[in-house]
Amino acid sequence: MFYFTSNLQSQINGDKEIVTIIDTTIVFPLTTDNSFLNIHYILQESEKKNITINTLFISDSTKKHYQKIIDTTSYIYKIYGRPTDIIRVIDINLDGFNDFGIVDDIGGSHPDISYKYYLYNPDKKVFIYSKEFSDLCCHLSIDYNTKSIYLESYRWQEEKSTKYTYKVYNNKPKLTAIRIEYVFTEDNKQKYRTVIKKLIDGKMKVISDTTIWRGM
Repeated sequence: MFYFTSNLQSQINGDKEIVTIIDTTIVFPLTTDNSFLNIHYILQESEKKNITINTLFISDSTKKHYQKIIDTTSYIYKIYGRPTDIIRVIDINLDGFNDFGIVDDIGGSHPDISYKYYLYNPDKKVFIYSKEFSDLCCHLSIDYNTKSIYLESYRWQEEKSTKYTYKVYNNKPKLTAIRIEYVFTEDNKQKYRTVIKKLIDGKMKVISDTTIWRGM
């Protein structure tokens, strides 16, 4: 995936803040056979590093399969990354075609980043918004060998981490397993507990609950 950016101009927003207009194009592989698409969009960057984007233009190298997506989003990248990180390219539905997400929300000192995902439809040659995949948040990763999607969360005060496993059915994510790990103190000993749940007959059931002494 490649980014091309250029500052077009700066303008005064009212009498207080300067806004820079950034012209951005992303070139990314649609498939592994060297098929590429272009996503072109305009960013408005304020002095406070607030980024706003509202329209994306999508085409291939010959300008065919043109599509316009209007999806306003805004976030602050001063701490969390580059302005081009507003777009995430990923084959999130595991069908062999890359999809993309637009940053939807960032929050907290260790932020969870959520995206609004658009899935590529190879028959219509367009991207279509998916609420189901957009609801997946946060710390998302994919294992393409096992065809699994993982979400992870960690509660610092409880020393508790949770890993959610999803599989894709009918082009939608479905929760199939949960792994919970946490540390606690009992009888002046530090213990490590692992609880594993799996989807069985349509219900999430505990299949393993083990506790070991980690030592002090």
